[in-house]
Amino acid sequence: MRTQGALTFRALVAAALIWLGTSPALPAPATATGPYDVPLTITAYGLVYVPVRVQGFTVLALVDTGSYLPLQISNRLARRLHLPLHRTDEVVSGYDFEKTRVYESTASLALGSFAQDDVAVQIAGDTLERTASLVGTRFDAVIGWGFLRDYYTLIDYRLRRFRFGPAPFAGDGYRLAMRFREVQRAPIVDGEVDGKPTALLLDTGAPTCSLDAATFALPLRAFVQSDVTVAGSTLHLRTLARDMTVNRPLGIAGILGTNLLDRYAVAIDPHDGVVEFF
Repeated sequence: MRTQGALTFRALVAAALIWLGTSPALPAPATATGPYDVPLTITAYGLVYVPVRVQGFTVLALVDTGSYLPLQISNRLARRLHLPLHRTDEVVSGYDFEKTRVYESTASLALGSFAQDDVAVQIAGDTLERTASLVGTRFDAVIGWGFLRDYYTLIDYRLRRFRFGPAPFAGDGYRLAMRFREVQRAPIVDGEVDGKPTALLLDTGAPTCSLDAATFALPLRAFVQSDVTVAGSTLHLRTLARDMTVNRPLGIAGILGTNLLDRYAVAIDPHDGVVEFF
């Protein structure tokens, strides 16, 4: 059992990031067809992780639709693998760290039976190490939206499985279905919060749903009950008020995080811009 104070602090370090500069290189398509199934680990904070192999070395990777790079690795892992780092024009900033220069390298990547060589990987100082320490789970990689946007993806919180591939996933009928749009490589859903039209980031890297304190006139770090309407359905959710200045370039005032997502199997269709909750 963790205290609310600890949860409040750690929720502030969700992995949603703003990227400034040129767009990162995307990995080349894999030669195998898939689908690819990978076991999913869910922590006490609801964050979802999968085992990945980078240059043959197995580490835990956060599955984070709120991160805009395809594959980010820790500085610790880059050093262990002796990867040569090349400075980029990109700068990253987040809730728990200041603007940090991004460096790039290449490495092989494998998730289950999925494998690619010479994938571009990004390193941003010790940002992953710091975030890992704050959320209480050591991880050394992030599979971000820049990767997921190229595949149909299923994140099943109930059966604890992660699946991605080139074809849509059939289900027994969704409970919620909504359209999303991309803004700066981020999946954005249009909804309402307490009757106010609100753009929301779909973020598997956020431990809780959040609202911009300034937009909704809320005290910072306060938890409030909010009526969040998406896809014509209204859900009564516990939300965290925080300073979301870092997210201003996305035009959002809220985040759909774990305490909504973990009720479902979440299927993402990046080609038609649809997310379905089963």
